[in-house]
Amino acid sequence: MSVVDSETIKCEIAEYLPLRDSQLTSHTDSVLLRDKTTGKCGLGSCVYIEWKGLPYAVSCHHVLNANREYFTGAKRLTKPMIEEGDSHAVPPLHLIDSNKTVDLALFDLNGLSLPTIPKQSYSLGENQISLKKTEQNLGTAAFIHGVPGFSARVFQYPDGSVYADIPVYSAWGPIVEVSGEAIVVDFAEREVSELNDKDFPHLKDLKPTGGTRDLGGMSGSGLWVIGGDRFHLAGILLGPAEENQPETQHLIRFTPVWRLIGWLEGLNLHET
Repeated sequence: MSVVDSETIKCEIAEYLPLRDSQLTSHTDSVLLRDKTTGKCGLGSCVYIEWKGLPYAVSCHHVLNANREYFTGAKRLTKPMIEEGDSHAVPPLHLIDSNKTVDLALFDLNGLSLPTIPKQSYSLGENQISLKKTEQNLGTAAFIHGVPGFSARVFQYPDGSVYADIPVYSAWGPIVEVSGEAIVVDFAEREVSELNDKDFPHLKDLKPTGGTRDLGGMSGSGLWVIGGDRFHLAGILLGPAEENQPETQHLIRFTPVWRLIGWLEGLNLHET
């Protein structure tokens, strides 16, 4: 599903929309949050990044809980059954570090092979989005792309396996506020331009809200902006901004990529 903020932005970004699946989907994944005692599951999100030559998954500190284990990287099923002998199991993620101030969490990907999912990590190399560049682009389009809880269906089976039916929610809107600590973007829903209710019939009656929608489950997904012929990571989704007017706005707050990079630099991770 794609949500349009304005006709002006829609015209400006039209040529980039076909790139979302190949670029944004490939760097983004859902994270299954499983309670170790009860087995109850919830959803979060992550972005696969490459830092100093190694792949990681970055998400949010606020999805963490001492009694949870975390899973990502499950292979997509192409038919509604798992053939005998097929292995779709993934190991729990190992938390490297987290930080409440910047609301970030970093996991290693030991035991996962991104190309087999298939996914790929986004390289946090040189020429990343900066505070100055973002300030100069107030009012231009930014994107979110992930799996909110309202659209997902998670089924748990007696043998402990979990099946997740998770359609992607994709939206764009103008950058309205930039500071060293945060980016705020307005994703108020004005129009539904794509809706795959054939594969996901529970969404067939979905209508735009005109303002805010509960996107719980997308914490840890990316904020993306256009540059050249591709999308660039600009931040990590935290949640609704406090100053929201829910009937007419959907202000979402992000930890900027420059804060993510600054935090990673302080972790002294080994370089390959």
